[in-house]
Amino acid sequence: MTRRKELVVFCSALTAGGAERVLSILAVPFADHFDSVRYVMWKEAPVFYDIDPRVELVCVERECGSRGALAKLLWLRRYVKRLQPSLVLSFSAPYNMLALAALLGSGTKTVVAERIDPRSFRWGRVLEWCRKLLYRTAAGVLAQTEYSKEYFTGTLRDKTTVIYNPVTMDPSHVGRALRAEKQPVVVSAARLVPQKRQTLLIDVFARFAEQHPDYRLVIYGEGVERENLMRHAAERGVAERVVLPGTVKNLWDCIASARMFVMTSLFEGMSNSMIEAMCLGLPCISTKVSGATDLIRDGHNGYLVDIDDAEELYSKMELLADEQTASRIGAEATKVYESLKVETISRVWTEYLDSVIDKKR
Repeated sequence: MTRRKELVVFCSALTAGGAERVLSILAVPFADHFDSVRYVMWKEAPVFYDIDPRVELVCVERECGSRGALAKLLWLRRYVKRLQPSLVLSFSAPYNMLALAALLGSGTKTVVAERIDPRSFRWGRVLEWCRKLLYRTAAGVLAQTEYSKEYFTGTLRDKTTVIYNPVTMDPSHVGRALRAEKQPVVVSAARLVPQKRQTLLIDVFARFAEQHPDYRLVIYGEGVERENLMRHAAERGVAERVVLPGTVKNLWDCIASARMFVMTSLFEGMSNSMIEAMCLGLPCISTKVSGATDLIRDGHNGYLVDIDDAEELYSKMELLADEQTASRIGAEATKVYESLKVETISRVWTEYLDSVIDKKR
């Protein structure tokens, strides 16, 4: 008799964020492919994204009745040992470390997925050593980009596989920005946190706005930097032209008419919003971070700039202020859709997970 294929996915929570959005997208193909799927969340938090109802949602904090890490780890271990799933898939360090620690010696196959550039993990040498040690016990490691995979060495790199983020966009939306009536707007979409370096974007926009007084800067997202960013815009004299609408679910509708998309991150895993902007046909400028360097060929389907290089960013924004250049770059950008569409990436995910399940220990 064929054994049921049961998948447990472990994560922090299902709040608004890139990793969480990917989990919401994958819920459908996972539910189609596996006999049962459970999303096990480490902490109690509102679920932002729609999750396929066939996926069971379990909150460790709620079920064990404690916020203590040890109590939660012990509950997770008992829960997984009782279920005996075919595979545990964990999303994001440090939760990957928690999952591997909880399941040490349990015989449960566990795959860990890195969701940002692993080089950004700056918790000290001891924790970095612990991560590498624990990852050696995993059945597999997933990275979002080749750049991220290159961080690992030896046997860890050998067991690391790259799977890009999926795009759920209907084909009718591909190139939509090329057909839209354009507004003088520079857009960005990311959490409002120091990692995204949006103060630099405001600085460069303030200079850009001197030459293009009709332009506005709109940054979609929410986070701890909101007040600081608004204060910074006021200090640079562009408070009336910098808009922070918060997090939106209809991002495509909001950004299709913009002139360009700009991402100024210090590090990334793979930006979902940048991918979607490219598929829409928005010309993109990004710092040379993981994900962007995989997808953007500088000057061909977008522009890459060095991290924190305000002068280079300004010059690239000036290039995209030209309508013909922006249209050419945007048209080339749409070609990433075929390799990233959800049907393609979902198949890569399920085939990979099957290969780990079927592999002999």
